[in-house]
Amino acid sequence: MASAQVNMRVPDEAREILLAVGARLRADPTFADQLQRFLDGVGDKSLADRVAALEARLDAVEGGTP
Repeated sequence: MASAQVNMRVPDEAREILLAVGARLRADPTFADQLQRFLDGVGDKSLADRVAALEARLDAVEGGTP
């Protein structure tokens, strides 16, 4: 697979994240599609939404928090 070098200006604290994203894009052919869906807001709910839904279900089953 061909690769391209991309240069961009980002905050210093984002550098390691972008390096990890680049490594994952090179190593995992499905990651680009997953990342695009995430950026488009498609797919799974946020972690906070998922936890809230689980807590609501648990509350309904247990009848309240202990």
